[in-house]
Amino acid sequence: MYHSIYVIENILNGKVYVGRTQYDMRLRWNAHVQLPSRKTALGRDVIELGAASFTIRLIDTANGALEAAKKERLYTHLLESNVPQFGYNSPRIYPWPVE
Repeated sequence: MYHSIYVIENILNGKVYVGRTQYDMRLRWNAHVQLPSRKTALGRDVIELGAASFTIRLIDTANGALEAAKKERLYTHLLESNVPQFGYNSPRIYPWPVE
């Protein structure tokens, strides 16, 4: 099944979030901005700053869930989105190295 790996960027401070979905990327975007969670740094910033402060873009695709997970982890580290001053991904969920 086709998967999308995407980046959400805060255009005000440059922080990024790397994610993946097997669904339409725009549906996933809507979930991030219409139902933001106060439990996540990304969600708190969406609530505080509004959806207009963020962009989303496709950065890669994958043919299955395992490949998508590996690519998500790789891009998380390449973009340092698991480092709090640069991004929104959790350093606990996305440890290094990529296997």
